[in-house]
Amino acid sequence: MRGDDQDVDGIFAVGLREERLLLQMDIATGRVQFFPRPLSLHSEGSMIWIEASGRGKVVAVTLSRISNSGCPLLLAWIRLEEGVRILARVEGEQNVAPGETVSLTWQSEGDEHVPVFKTIKANGDFQ
Repeated sequence: MRGDDQDVDGIFAVGLREERLLLQMDIATGRVQFFPRPLSLHSEGSMIWIEASGRGKVVAVTLSRISNSGCPLLLAWIRLEEGVRILARVEGEQNVAPGETVSLTWQSEGDEHVPVFKTIKANGDFQ
């Protein structure tokens, strides 16, 4: 699917509903970008949509306490295998550290599907 001749927000939203994290790749350079945009950040070339592998490494973490919610959110900058960074929630233990490997999973909130990540133990199991 080409990224330059479609509704960027619409395609990304459809991906979320289908529990697919879509990224854009510049055809000329092979570089990937996130958050989706109508134009490439890397060249004047066309873009295509690709599905993220769902694996990445934690770059930085913070514990966000939102009043009246009762529970803190663990947020992390995650560098996906494709090279882009995404800010997302990490579920599980609150002692996630930079460098840890994480894997994409999904949480349903009403009609919406939200990408979240879980840490992976050395043997490949989720923590």
